[in-house]
Amino acid sequence: MGFAAEVSQGFSKLSSMESPLAQLLQDDAQARVRAHGRGPLLVLGGPGTGKSSVLEERFVALATNSVAPDRILVLVNDRDHKMRLRDRLTRRLLFEEGMSALIEVPVYTWYGLAHHLVGRHFRELGYPEAPVLLTGPEQWGDVREALAAENELNWPHFRGLLHSAGFVDEVVDFCIRAEQQLVEESDLRTLASQRPEYAEVIEFHRKRRRRLLSSSRMDYPRLLEDAGWLLANVTSVRESLERRFSHVLVDDAHELAPVQQRLLSFLTSNGAGDRSLVV
Repeated sequence: MGFAAEVSQGFSKLSSMESPLAQLLQDDAQARVRAHGRGPLLVLGGPGTGKSSVLEERFVALATNSVAPDRILVLVNDRDHKMRLRDRLTRRLLFEEGMSALIEVPVYTWYGLAHHLVGRHFRELGYPEAPVLLTGPEQWGDVREALAAENELNWPHFRGLLHSAGFVDEVVDFCIRAEQQLVEESDLRTLASQRPEYAEVIEFHRKRRRRLLSSSRMDYPRLLEDAGWLLANVTSVRESLERRFSHVLVDDAHELAPVQQRLLSFLTSNGAGDRSLVV
């Protein structure tokens, strides 16, 4: 079986009223996760069943058994979780496990890992310099400013509505949603052929995309998509991560969006050697 194969270990959600036997079974399942060897492992369980805790225990077990901590990548969904987990792991390794020094405890959010990749390899993506991330309000403001500067001659069907607040809101909403959903050029062509009355809005969106690329600006969905593109298409980037991280731990994998799932598949596409993935 390849590295993308899945082995399921179930966790039962237990309360303080359940039997000692049930607790023993849960402890055994958690021990199997901590001791998992090479290849993938899918950990199943609902909220409160200890999945996050057992991933922390697996990190410590790996780091104290011949794997350098900086070669174990942990991916989480939010910054607060990242900070708390990294602090706990650092304290445990230094003060409980007696390590004299740490190079790094690589706990990343998905966006943090993507920003690291895109910031280092922006030229392969066509950006003239390291891109700047736009916040939600900045995206809305950018579309409105660009629309306000448009020449009415480019909008023969909507010329009378170009400065209407309602129409502007609709165009802004289209552009933002198209970016959030990572609508591709082929999708835009299909939409334009099916709804020719939208051609002016679609062309405006295309121009905005080109302008953002040339000015090195992007939004968060595009950040993840670009990072996935790098791993899928630039062999040196993918191989450098494979050399750097021999083990990958993913918390709350059930919450991953499709673009994050693609990023993970590219990140763990090579199952050679003693590499492992636990999600």
